[in-house]
Amino acid sequence: MNPQTGPTLVERRERLKLECELDRLNLRIALRPAAQRPVGAVVSLIPRILSLVPGRWGRWTLRALDALVLVRGAF
Repeated sequence: MNPQTGPTLVERRERLKLECELDRLNLRIALRPAAQRPVGAVVSLIPRILSLVPGRWGRWTLRALDALVLVRGAF
């Protein structure tokens, strides 16, 4: 693309095609049934990241993770 001129017609069409495909993929993700959404995977990363924090927050998070493992094992 030349900095003095705008994108060519072919470049604009290609960009529009990619944007439409991205919109279609986002719509498919949004319309998935709730059971298929991996919400638990993202939520379970938060305590693991917090456990890397030095100090009181990290120690507390490690203890909470240990307790969570015990509770999950009981069920």
